[in-house]
Amino acid sequence: MPLREALEQVSQLLFHAKHLARDAALERDDRYAWAAHYFSEMGKAIVDDLCLGSWPAAGEGQRAG
Repeated sequence: MPLREALEQVSQLLFHAKHLARDAALERDDRYAWAAHYFSEMGKAIVDDLCLGSWPAAGEGQRAG
């Protein structure tokens, strides 16, 4: 998946998570809270995957000394 598309996907997930969290704060029902938690975790997973694929591992490309 192209980086730009992945970032757009994360942006949408976090946008909806934010609104669901707000709704959870206003309602006495936990279904919004669980949906917000789920979207937040999906967004974090995408960001983590992007970070793993975008930057070299620690020590790679660095010269000793």
